[in-house]
Order: sequence, then C-alpha cells, then structure tokens
Amino acid sequence: MAWKTHPTYTNYEVESSSGKIRNKTTKRVLKPKIRWDGYKEYTLMKDGKKHYVKGHRAAAEAKTGKKLSSKQIVHHKNGNRATNSSKNLNVTTRSENNKSKNRKSKR
Repeated sequence: MAWKTHPTYTNYEVESSSGKIRNKTTKRVLKPKIRWDGYKEYTLMKDGKKHYVKGHRAAAEAKTGKKLSSKQIVHHKNGNRATNSSKNLNVTTRSENNKSKNRKSKR
C-alpha cells in the first residue's frame, strides 16, 4: 500500500491500489458518499472550507502529482465507477473518451 499526497489538498493522501483517501495527520481513512451517478465523493477541508471531490479524480491527481484541468476526463478501464485504483484509471480528453465509447458500442 503506497500512500501519495494529493497535490491540491496536501493534508490528504490517496492509496494507489484502492483509491482510498485518508487524513495525513490523523491517518483516518475517510468514508465516501456514493453519488447518484455511481461515483464516490469525499468531503475534504482546505483553508477551513469544505470541498466535495470525486474519488476517481483525486486518485488520478495523486497518481500524476498535479491537478487535472477541467478538460481532462478520468476513464475507468473496467467500467466500474466505484473502482478507483490507479491501475483502473486513465486520464484522457473528452473526445478520446467518446471515441472509446463509440468503439465499444459497435462491437
């Protein structure tokens, strides 16, 4: 289990094999909320304010070491939105993601 510091929320770490998020100070693993669309969402604090962060984006940002732009999409290779391990995530663009969807639907 390798924990990497999140590039924006530096008080939090993301575990690469599972995508779990924990507080760096307390080492407490956070419990995600499952959104209506199937994504895991975490409440992270920064500068005394709450921020709602999707787990797959946090895992991808920790993996790359930088904040993703709004134009970048995080694709789940296995199609399961709840699986946020770094091996299952691929950072792509919206057009590349749509091309991938179209190829799969034509099979």
